[in-house]
Amino acid sequence: MGDYPLYADTCWAIELGVDAVVREWGDQPIFLALEESAVFTAKGVTFSAGRQTEFHLIKGAQVK
Repeated sequence: MGDYPLYADTCWAIELGVDAVVREWGDQPIFLALEESAVFTAKGVTFSAGRQTEFHLIKGAQVK
C-alpha cells in the first residue's frame, strides 16, 4: 500500500519474511516467516508478548 501514517496508541501485526537457499538441505529453497504483535505509543514501540529471541521447532507427523 505504500506509506501509511502511524498513530499513537494503536496495535500492529509486524510480519517479516525471507526466502533463502539452504546448502545443507541440497540447496532447497525455503521461506521463513515471523509475525509479532506490537503496540505503538508516543513513547515508542513495545511487543505485546515480549520480543521473540529464539526459534521454536515444531515437528509434524512423518509421511510414509
